[in-house]
Amino acid sequence: MTARAEKLLFRPNGSGRLRVCLAYPSTYAVGMGNLGFQAVYRIFATLPDTSCERLFLPDTAEDRVLTEETGRAPADFHVIAFSVSFESDYPNIVRMLDAAGIPARAEDRRSSGRAWPLLVAGGPATFLNPEPIAPFFDAFLFGEGEEMIPE
Repeated sequence: MTARAEKLLFRPNGSGRLRVCLAYPSTYAVGMGNLGFQAVYRIFATLPDTSCERLFLPDTAEDRVLTEETGRAPADFHVIAFSVSFESDYPNIVRMLDAAGIPARAEDRRSSGRAWPLLVAGGPATFLNPEPIAPFFDAFLFGEGEEMIPE
């Protein structure tokens, strides 16, 4: 994790009881260039009683998978919400989970005897073709996240 010069146009709620890790299965530059990801981040980060941090695919294989805001491990969150725009990023989901020490397959997480974060996926690629990544997620959000997340 490196310190990035950012100027947010909103004030994130950092003290919510529900901890959400919003993950984009590509690099920071690609993820932050995605307006849908930015909109979903703002929604999660400003919900009352919710704190949200962002997670991206590291720039190099040697980099650890840690959140942008505090350098927290993804396994420390209640929910990891993946925003998936492209099918070509499907393998990156598994890479990120593996690098975070989280079993990729939902079945393996359930049978491990440990409490893992709930893994949710949404975004254009998931509602066009979710089947290839269905074994990795506990739930999918189909539709416009901007409308569904606050509900």
